[in-house]
Amino acid sequence: MTDAEGVDRDGGVFNEGGPHGLTKREKDWWPQAEAAVGFLNAYQISGDAKYFAASRRSWDFIEAKVVDRKNGDWYESLKPDGTPRRGLKLSIWKCPYHNSRACLELVERLESLEKN
Repeated sequence: MTDAEGVDRDGGVFNEGGPHGLTKREKDWWPQAEAAVGFLNAYQISGDAKYFAASRRSWDFIEAKVVDRKNGDWYESLKPDGTPRRGLKLSIWKCPYHNSRACLELVERLESLEKN
């Protein structure tokens, strides 16, 4: 996975891009959650180990940068340099749906893979 594909070297997923490249280098919480699940899903479908590795890198990025170890929950957004933006923990748009769903999906999918 590369910058051109919307994934940074640190494993985080950029917010937005288009035909001419990246348009938002920030990294919001929800694309990170969905990337970890999506890459694992791609691995389950294709069997291509690069997707398993991308899912793992995604999760490692979440653990290292997105989880707020001091105040709980996940940061809403990270600046391009990787530092958290000041923002609300909950709002009409920021809720624990994506992060909770990602954790549940990852556990279920990894348990399924372990059984096979």
